[in-house]
Amino acid sequence: MNVTTAMGRAITTAENAAPQLKKLHDAAEQVESYFVKNLLTEMQKGQDGGLFGKTPGSEIYQDMFTQSIADQVAKSGSFGIAKSLEQQVGKQLLREAASPLSTSQPERAAIAAPTGKLLNNQERK
Repeated sequence: MNVTTAMGRAITTAENAAPQLKKLHDAAEQVESYFVKNLLTEMQKGQDGGLFGKTPGSEIYQDMFTQSIADQVAKSGSFGIAKSLEQQVGKQLLREAASPLSTSQPERAAIAAPTGKLLNNQERK
């Protein structure tokens, strides 16, 4: 295999995986945000009244404030949860993009059904 062919395959693989990698990045960031929000919420339970006191609607403002902080922490990658998820799952996405399913053997193709169960073409019919 020459260098040009290898580079062409690498570019094709990157192009094939780009949409899935973007979705993975967004999902991993949401997971990190969810984790940070839960962490902050548990930490705030020890405070008496919190940042907004005990006025009507203060829980809503506190929740929005906590969500905003969690989103910013996730975007910054401070905890590293999203990065770790992207590295682990991204490897699999790149492997799948590098070896697309053969159109000459559709019966061997497998897809993930909404239930999470893997179905091959025979089971889908």
